[in-house]
Amino acid sequence: MIICRSTASKVCLLSRVLCSYRVIHGHDRLRSSKWVRRALFSHNSHSVNIPVGNNGSIALKITLPNSNSLTKPPNERVIINLPAGPIFNIPHSLPSGDAIPQAADSDENAPTAEAERLSQIASFTSSTIVTVNYRLGISPATPNELTLNQNPYKYPTPIHDTLAGFDWVLQTLQPQRLGILGMHIGGSLALMLSLTEARSIHAVAAIDPICNWTSLDEHCIQQPPSNDADGNVPSSSSSRKGPRGGGTAPHDLIPLLKARKEYFSTPERYFDAFASPLLFLRSPGKNVPRFFPEYLTGPEYPIPVLKARESVSTEDDLIDYFWDVYIGEEDSMSESESTGSETKRSPPRRRKALSRWPPFGLDYGNSGPAWQSPSHGVKRLEMELPWVRIFTQAVPESEDQNGNSEGRQHKGSSTKRNKTPSVLLQQAHDMVDVMRRSCFWGREKGYSERRVTLTRYSQDERELAGLWLREKTSD
Repeated sequence: MIICRSTASKVCLLSRVLCSYRVIHGHDRLRSSKWVRRALFSHNSHSVNIPVGNNGSIALKITLPNSNSLTKPPNERVIINLPAGPIFNIPHSLPSGDAIPQAADSDENAPTAEAERLSQIASFTSSTIVTVNYRLGISPATPNELTLNQNPYKYPTPIHDTLAGFDWVLQTLQPQRLGILGMHIGGSLALMLSLTEARSIHAVAAIDPICNWTSLDEHCIQQPPSNDADGNVPSSSSSRKGPRGGGTAPHDLIPLLKARKEYFSTPERYFDAFASPLLFLRSPGKNVPRFFPEYLTGPEYPIPVLKARESVSTEDDLIDYFWDVYIGEEDSMSESESTGSETKRSPPRRRKALSRWPPFGLDYGNSGPAWQSPSHGVKRLEMELPWVRIFTQAVPESEDQNGNSEGRQHKGSSTKRNKTPSVLLQQAHDMVDVMRRSCFWGREKGYSERRVTLTRYSQDERELAGLWLREKTSD
């Protein structure tokens, strides 16, 4: 409360100085005063370092709303902001001219621009924004940590950091209404919190989240190119197992594959539901691979093709490699014992089974009335999913959500053949559909459609998400 009062007094003093300047010089607006914006940001934001178990510490940036926009105490409504993470930072040149979504400003004024956005969101939502600077890749939590740790951070470090920041907000700020805002990897972490900490969260806004790292392989060709007698690879890929429709791969597929390879040490890591929140509600439909899949990419591979390992030599080993990439050890051993040398093995088909959320069972927690008063009995586990809205980039007018052209185009047009919906767009539709079907058992369909929604955006996505969070946290 002392911090809030001092911050409010400083902001009021600065606003009075600006008013006197306008009166003296006759200016209605002070457009070129960058020092004023920086002064405002320096006065209404500060950082706090918190430990994450015995694995170092992270920095939480706390942005307070402008005193003129405060209608309620600043701690009554809190928004946890989860940044996009080190993904899509480098622009990729695409033959179709599509742009990869950018996670942060590339110019030198990026920190100032980010501070301005957070200050604006905090002001028009009348909320305190806590940015959790989770660690992923080469991203030290503090300047002193840069010389201590040069190894890139990988999963599950972002999960642990996010949960530590979440606990700090609940214990220190104790908000009455808590919202979550995240983009890309931050959106994945936001959806993870919505399914694991539903009782403490009121609304979640996820912008282009990565919902399922395991589904990236479904957009690639899983059968290797066959070599002829001269060792050349034929250009035709019609006989290979790959995504339906052919054409080219989604423009964000290769950056996502590179990020998965860089930020996960083993395949088991991205099969974890905390990293792929869709797996809380539906099984992946495949077993964990025994090694990390690698793909051939480049102009000669419009769709990534599974790469053969150098250690694979014989034909039987080649079949084992490509067919057993998603088969467990027990399955491969039983298959090899039961089949003859003339019979080709085929991969088992795994169902993507829907799970019920919350898990149907009993609540044995020691914080409930059943533990304090055993005579009351054990109650059934009950919780409700927070308000969830996923924001995804709008499809051009010439396309529908499936990538099909709706405009007047010729049948032989390359635009119609090559346009493929992005991976993040497909995952957003999939996540919304699975959430509606899995999280509202026994409820009417209209209720789930109101509770979990999907919104297209063309620009100002974080402003739209902030407005939606203000609406939901004000109810």
